[in-house]
Amino acid sequence: MKYYNAGIVSQSLWYEEFNLYLNYLNQGKTYSEVKNLSDQKNIFQASSTNRAQRMSRALTNRIIAIPQEVREIYFQLDVTNQKLVDFLGIMLTNRLLREFMYEVYRDELILGDRKLEDAEIQAFLTRKQEENAQVASWQEATIHHLKSTIKSLLRETGLVKKNQRKNSDDVTPIMLDIFLIQSLKAAHLDYELSTLEGS
Repeated sequence: MKYYNAGIVSQSLWYEEFNLYLNYLNQGKTYSEVKNLSDQKNIFQASSTNRAQRMSRALTNRIIAIPQEVREIYFQLDVTNQKLVDFLGIMLTNRLLREFMYEVYRDELILGDRKLEDAEIQAFLTRKQEENAQVASWQEATIHHLKSTIKSLLRETGLVKKNQRKNSDDVTPIMLDIFLIQSLKAAHLDYELSTLEGS
């Protein structure tokens, strides 16, 4: 991932759709066939044709990015770890989210108070704007949407939980399944494993 992109602002975790897509692949369907089913039969029950296309393309990119070693054990995992694999696919296709997870979320696991504040997400995005001309060119509305999307993805995955009494999210690390840990190591995803374990 050489370049940053803000494409995740139009995405969600889409866990049920991700799960269905992998089931189709397990039945022997190709990526093209699943995308055609989405376009023609709306198998992911999207609200519009354009959204169905965006969803199927985003899911395709995620699944292609996930190493075979991880995909092979996906259906052996519980729902919590399956959602983590889905989230991993987003990390592997979006440099900004990947770096956020390593630089901010991982630090919360290791050194922080395990509270994710809006100001921490904003500080990360501001730093990226200062470091990178591409991110600096993004409009303020895009930065605002990115902040919301990052929080939403983390909540959907279960990596944070909204604190109703405070304007923050509690960091709630997920216990990785041993098979997932082994498959991440086999796929040489040490950076991602370190991020998710806080090691």
